[in-house]
Amino acid sequence: MKTGISVYPGLNTPLKESISLIERAASNGITRLFTSLQIPETDTTVFRTELIELLSKAKEYHFDVIADISQASTLLGEDDMHPEKLLSLGITTLRLDDGFSPQSATSLLNEAKDIRIQLNASTVTKDFLEELMAAGVDMTHVDALHNYYPRENTGLDTDFFLEQNELLRSFNISVGAFVATVDPPDEPSPKERRRAPLFCGLPTLEEDRSLPTDLAIRHLAALGIDSVFIGDGEPNSSELASLSSVMQNDTLTLHASILTTDEKLKAFLQEPFTTRRDKARDVLRAVESRGRIKEEGISIRPSAPAPRPIGAVTIDNDNYPRYTGELEIVKRTLPADSRINVIAQIDPEEIFLIDYIKPGQKFRLRLD
Repeated sequence: MKTGISVYPGLNTPLKESISLIERAASNGITRLFTSLQIPETDTTVFRTELIELLSKAKEYHFDVIADISQASTLLGEDDMHPEKLLSLGITTLRLDDGFSPQSATSLLNEAKDIRIQLNASTVTKDFLEELMAAGVDMTHVDALHNYYPRENTGLDTDFFLEQNELLRSFNISVGAFVATVDPPDEPSPKERRRAPLFCGLPTLEEDRSLPTDLAIRHLAALGIDSVFIGDGEPNSSELASLSSVMQNDTLTLHASILTTDEKLKAFLQEPFTTRRDKARDVLRAVESRGRIKEEGISIRPSAPAPRPIGAVTIDNDNYPRYTGELEIVKRTLPADSRINVIAQIDPEEIFLIDYIKPGQKFRLRLD
């Protein structure tokens, strides 16, 4: 999975902080950078100077720089908008927002063979993609990125988001999306770190707008997105770390509260697991658990039978011959069973992620 940050020359973030963000992102292994050449509220008196300095810094760290452009408006002069000129500034990908036809997209690619084209994943249609193909566009030079939505209640519906992603992937096009900067409740208001002029965050999905940034990132990962960007321009160190660690080794992390005092089981629970490909109705089943329990010589003594609510993490005990050591995450409420120990519970705000874990998906628990 690729990861990215966003910088906005001429808006509310001081230039020095944006430069620092690029340096910190590079040190976290983040490789993509999004910026826009068409935000109406931009201070045009400083935009060009700040943009050139930020692009120079991004070039120093070999970022893939994505510039959002529109045929209706641009903050750069007409001479600067030629693809070769944009490449020389350090822009490597042009995201085509409003007003571009398949023909104009093809023309841009023909004008600069080394530049990539990025489509608007939120609005692209099957007809548009078919016309690109018919025009002979090299689709290996094309990817897609969803919009972010500054106004509350206007972010994408998740089902529509998934439909658009499926459409793009049918053309072998990778897809990216945004999450917002959100501070935990016990920290100062995030308003100053969110981008002007609305300060309501810049997520793609409306349901992600108020989620902690780390959880929103893992939500997009669970949905199978190929690139995740923090849309706001002032993420903190914790958010950058979450971005850089998302889906390490293609493994989704779930936070859970530990309910067992067995130290061997605690260590066991923090190992990576893979869900079985034969998807069960009621539970997620770990492929490796029974074999590992046997290999590690762990005895699973029965504990007091307990109800199994959604999100319960269970392990079959020694009273369940053949299935001893079976690790499961409960997807629908199940009754207590003397053969099954409840050893952890997925955090309430993360239970919704269970529905997105696919057969064959790797996962691990981060125990609180």
